[in-house]
Amino acid sequence: MRVRIDRKKGWIGLGTVLLLAVLVTVAVMNQAQADVPLSVVNLKPLTLTQTFTTSGTMMSEREQTVYQQPERGDVKKILVEPGEKVKRGDRLVEYENGAQRYVTSKLNGTVVRAVDNIVSGGAGTEPLVVVADLDHLKVEAAISDYDILKVKPGQKVTLTSDAIPGKKWSGRVERVGLMPQEKSGVDNADSQVNYPVDIKLTEPVPFKLGTKLIVEIMTGSQKVMGIPSSAVVDKGDRKIVYVVKDGKAVEKEVHVGKTSEQTTEILSGITPKDQVIAQPPKELSSGMEVKLK
Repeated sequence: MRVRIDRKKGWIGLGTVLLLAVLVTVAVMNQAQADVPLSVVNLKPLTLTQTFTTSGTMMSEREQTVYQQPERGDVKKILVEPGEKVKRGDRLVEYENGAQRYVTSKLNGTVVRAVDNIVSGGAGTEPLVVVADLDHLKVEAAISDYDILKVKPGQKVTLTSDAIPGKKWSGRVERVGLMPQEKSGVDNADSQVNYPVDIKLTEPVPFKLGTKLIVEIMTGSQKVMGIPSSAVVDKGDRKIVYVVKDGKAVEKEVHVGKTSEQTTEILSGITPKDQVIAQPPKELSSGMEVKLK
């Protein structure tokens, strides 16, 4: 006796089972997300610190660069080696003859460069010796003509490096250049104008001369009605937050003013009475039940 199987009904039954499985899985996931306790914040007066970020280079505050001087004759010998400590008055370079036979150091420091091969009668385009004071370092940044208007001596600076993630060092603006840096190259008529800014370190740093650092200059601060920036979510071209109402997350669009990494000014959209979810998870959506810490 043959048993006839209705394949159509079988496929319908299988599809129903799979659909129920998916719905159960989604419900379980939503329930798990809703069970994660969330922190809330309120709109209130906060200090918003305005900053901008640029790059800088580790340099010595005091440095002596010795070039070849053809008028003094041929160089006989370089008297120092890289890494050698020198004192003010120590001999650095010896010429073959002449009344001014020796070039001496003008500072106490370390020889950071000394050439191996001397070219007789050189035009002095490359330095023979460079002496730097490694006990007094600075960071030099190049600031655009637009941003330089915000920079003033005494402003706090935070320094970071990709070489040591998560670590920060402090400094302050020491000097703001009055003249822009000289441009190099022929076609520079439309290139950006930059001004040199010296940053004094207020704590030791583990970097060598020439190291590139990320420089964040704090240009000002003001009181604003705001919330932590982590609470604001970009949704297309809108800014939204999630407030808690009757145990559920409710999406609200907000209009923002000034922003920083930590704080966002809120111009409209919520009130100080609203409980705003401080760090909404990506899976959060309007209408989802939430638990608070």
